Amino acid sequence: MATQKSTRPSALPPGLSLVRVLQTFQRLLRQTHLQLALQQTEQTFYDRIFSPAVTLWYMIFQRLHHDHSLQAALCDAHQGGADRLTPRGRRPLSQRIRSRATTALSNARQRLPLPVFHAALAAQAQQISHSVPQAFWQGWRVLLLDGSQVRLRPWSEVASEFSASSNQRGKAYWVLMRVVAVFCLHSGLVLASAVGATTVSEQALAGQLFQGLGSGLYLGDANFGIFWMAQAILPKPKARPCCT
Repeated sequence: MATQKSTRPSALPPGLSLVRVLQTFQRLLRQTHLQLALQQTEQTFYDRIFSPAVTLWYMIFQRLHHDHSLQAALCDAHQGGADRLTPRGRRPLSQRIRSRATTALSNARQRLPLPVFHAALAAQAQQISHSVPQAFWQGWRVLLLDGSQVRLRPWSEVASEFSASSNQRGKAYWVLMRVVAVFCLHSGLVLASAVGATTVSEQALAGQLFQGLGSGLYLGDANFGIFWMAQAILPKPKARPCCT
């Protein structure tokens, strides 16, 4: 039986393929960075077909591919789309995977702890900073701060984690998540991000990012132009020992 081809547009810009994105992903995120991030969690990861690196890639794949389903990601794995992520000395992923069910990939997504995503983003941001000297101005990294709100369906634990939106008629169906991101001015890439309920201010979320990003020239709208933000960005003075 013939299947209808998806008409949803790809999130990729013209001229950019998923193969090139995978090559960039592999270059920016080295296996050692991912292993260090996994060692800092309390979970134990066994040698499975969908390793953390493969799982993380297919989460990106789902976002960029015109078909966002798990089935499309699994079909790509069967066709050898992620074979270049196979460690040396091992058979390619496409030769080891047998099942057509999406259960294994779904479970692999659930196993990845949230700190791994933060560590992967931080490792990629560091690689980008070292490889793009044009991103510096007068020796300073130029970083953009911006915040927004995202509507989410109140499924599972989402409703308890984030605040429900409301108006004069009462609470709405959707819940709201506040997002603050730091962008590289030169490339436009996201270097760090933080999320929280709408009860948490954008300034507080931004303050969570400064410690990991370090010094730089931060640009933001008037919402971030307060003295507390400057205090959060400046390095903390070292405490002096007390003399007795």
